[in-house]
Amino acid sequence: MPLRGGFLGKPVNSNLVADDKHRIDGNKRVMHEDWARIINKAPDFNGILPTFKYHVETNGDAGRADVADMLWRASQTNPSQAQSLQRELAGALGGETIPMRRALLVGEEVPKQNASGNSLLGPQQPAKYDIEQMRKSYWQSMETYKAELAQKQQETQPQTPMPKEEQRQTDPGKRGVISTNPDNPAYPDRGNFADKLWGSRVKAKPFVDEPRKGTYYFGGAGMDGAYIGDMVKAMQENGVGNAKAVDPAKWTDGEKVDAAMTLLRRNRDSAGTDFSQFGKEGKQFNMVGYSHGGLQAAQAAADYAEAGGKVDHLVLVGTPISQEFLDRLKSNPNIGKVVVKDIEGQGDPIRAGMSAGEQIMSLPKLTEDQAKGNQGQYGFGHFYYAGSDAEGMARRRELAKQLYDWGLR
Repeated sequence: MPLRGGFLGKPVNSNLVADDKHRIDGNKRVMHEDWARIINKAPDFNGILPTFKYHVETNGDAGRADVADMLWRASQTNPSQAQSLQRELAGALGGETIPMRRALLVGEEVPKQNASGNSLLGPQQPAKYDIEQMRKSYWQSMETYKAELAQKQQETQPQTPMPKEEQRQTDPGKRGVISTNPDNPAYPDRGNFADKLWGSRVKAKPFVDEPRKGTYYFGGAGMDGAYIGDMVKAMQENGVGNAKAVDPAKWTDGEKVDAAMTLLRRNRDSAGTDFSQFGKEGKQFNMVGYSHGGLQAAQAAADYAEAGGKVDHLVLVGTPISQEFLDRLKSNPNIGKVVVKDIEGQGDPIRAGMSAGEQIMSLPKLTEDQAKGNQGQYGFGHFYYAGSDAEGMARRRELAKQLYDWGLR
């Protein structure tokens, strides 16, 4: 996903004073650069604002330093975009403006511009809002923001449409190269963030006369865990025919970006799916997705079914899909069965139908459970089916048996 490159204006001066107090390591720098790419590509900040606001309110000055560094990194390729986000974030924070400040790496020499030893973010400030206030806040619901955004788009939209030959173009979507046609009323732009991030889509007549077959497993963010291959093996052992994992090169932008994008992919998006990656052998055409992979599977199933193809089973495991999108999938006659497998009984804060606000609130618990896994204590909460120990293998085989019982073959 080529997100680098200048868009508007010249980069902000890279010699701006850096933050000496809140330093970051190499891993956090990579994460901040990933967020900067998302900021630079975003036509609006519908998914970014509540995430940054929550981070600042929860972590105080350390959260401000993180946001300041991400704003600075975004400003190096798209200064106008970074400044727009800075202004909107100030509104969300009740008037507080987060400066654009580069965070120094651990061990990096302090620039000469840092004359004083004070934190460049000013004195320590307590988080301004508590959790309950955030739940009820304007930015949490996002409804007013969406309405204002729609009005702004309507006011700025050109009244004279382009000729049809200019409207039609080839637009690379996340799930494959598609031919777009904004003039086609059958496939309107639904106006959410992910639509604009990946571009509008129109479904070419797909494989109705050449149906796709097989059972495809979409792993969680990053799609690089050993649990993925073992889950495929477990399905094969339990009678789910022609099971295989999807190609990570086509479906992931890396763990950190995927995790951030769950807020944006929870609703129906406009990217297209390249169905040539799916085979033609097997009794059924099934998709099984875990976590972020469930969102990708849901988008692909919707693409195929809405274009006239038949999906036998769509299984969503621990997937934070919106209720609106889930209802849309369940009501599609070309999707035989939609199965939701939440893991709430195992302490997973993620569930199908949750709101964007509830998803944001789940971040601390997800971080805690993932840290336990990194320490060798596998399979906590949301990561119940991702453990690499014997218990994790047993859980995956239990899930594979359930898939068979639900009718997957």
